[in-house]
Amino acid sequence: MKTSLLPAAAALLLAGTACDSRPAAATPEPIRLIVETDMGNDIDDALAFDLIYKAMDDGRVDLLAIGNHKLSPTATDYIDILNTWYGYPDIPLAQSPTPVLNDHAPDYTAAVCALIGSAVGTELAALISEQTLETLMLVALPCVAVFLSVKKDFGRDIPAEERPVYTPRQELLRSALIGLVFGCYDGLVGPGTGTFMILGFTALLSLDLITAGGCAKASNLASCAASAVVWILHGQVLWALAIPALACSIAGNYLGALYAIRGGSKKIRSVMFLVLGLLFVKMLYELLF
Repeated sequence: MKTSLLPAAAALLLAGTACDSRPAAATPEPIRLIVETDMGNDIDDALAFDLIYKAMDDGRVDLLAIGNHKLSPTATDYIDILNTWYGYPDIPLAQSPTPVLNDHAPDYTAAVCALIGSAVGTELAALISEQTLETLMLVALPCVAVFLSVKKDFGRDIPAEERPVYTPRQELLRSALIGLVFGCYDGLVGPGTGTFMILGFTALLSLDLITAGGCAKASNLASCAASAVVWILHGQVLWALAIPALACSIAGNYLGALYAIRGGSKKIRSVMFLVLGLLFVKMLYELLF
């Protein structure tokens, strides 16, 4: 009679398991989370929640609550839809009463308007005499220097809770004004545009000098690009001089940005005074000689 070995093997396996004296591995406690999000017009937060929900399914995460600070009437509703879809409809949700605005809105808006203003300013440069522009600048530069000297706290680092809150409309209009005015100036005159844009972002949007400097760089890049295109189309670029100057400008801007970020607002103020002083001396010399 043929005998099967399977029952005997199964019995031996069970016996071995029963005799194993090693303690069973303890189930790890799930990680408890409270998530703060700015769920809105991009996909990163939604993907992050997908990973969290899957970790909850595996028992590795316990999501206690979700807070949303996006300026959107539907963002929190969307999070509730996600919770329900993934099977967790009872997770508490909170909406901030003072939602955070899109921090990139000022530099995006100003950059687009600077692009337009610079192109217009470059075309106007052919209609306005250089002497007239330099005379106006010689009047404006000392006024700016005096203003910076009197306003000791101008551009200081303001805590988030103390910074004035602007509506999206105010932020849009003020950023557009900065871009158009100083973009046009960049096309007309050029020197000092970055400094004036920093002053504009600080004065009109209450940004600290470091953040204002970053917004000014994005806007100034757009105004320079528009102005360069117009000058190239007019055949007024000496490439043998422009290309080496471009390479050195990239290196100088990189070093200057590191200095500004590490030095803070105080260092930036000192450099601004230096730039205004040198610009004044340059224009005065050109006007007199």
